[in-house]
Amino acid sequence: MKHLILAIVMAGAAGAQDINLLQFDTLKSKASDSVEVNLSEPMLRMAIGFLADNDPKQVEVKKLVGGLKGIYVRSFKFDKDGQYSAAEIEALRAQLKGAGWQSMVDVHSKKTGGDNAGVYMRTDGKQMTGLVVLALEPRELTVVNFAGSIDPAQIQALSGTLGIPNFSVGYEKAAEKKSKE
Repeated sequence: MKHLILAIVMAGAAGAQDINLLQFDTLKSKASDSVEVNLSEPMLRMAIGFLADNDPKQVEVKKLVGGLKGIYVRSFKFDKDGQYSAAEIEALRAQLKGAGWQSMVDVHSKKTGGDNAGVYMRTDGKQMTGLVVLALEPRELTVVNFAGSIDPAQIQALSGTLGIPNFSVGYEKAAEKKSKE
């Protein structure tokens, strides 16, 4: 009976991450900078305990994190182009093609320095149960996996907190361009 309970607990813990990010562990040795965040549900509960109740942004983060089972981030910066392969990215995208996953945003550019990104959502038919944000540049690769219930329209509020990188897929460059005009 102990083994059955342990197996159920382990399966639940493994399922919380939703996708396998271990394939990116080999990139650490190639990267000039890397970030790895593994916030399981108990760690998230502890982390939000440190957020202030008198800061509106931190209060919003507490609300958003309430339905999450985990946040997992892999971010790498490289000194030169070509340090990660298209096969590694396609292996991740293949994981995001089944089991309720849908592509919300898919940006591909062949231009030098162009945006390549993806936003993928998993639902159970009634609510979102997972979200993956993939941002690719010639010298940078970032994958953010939100496991659990969260409103995709509010994801930007988590950007820059709890170890999640600041991101605005495709919008930052457009805003820069507008401000120059």
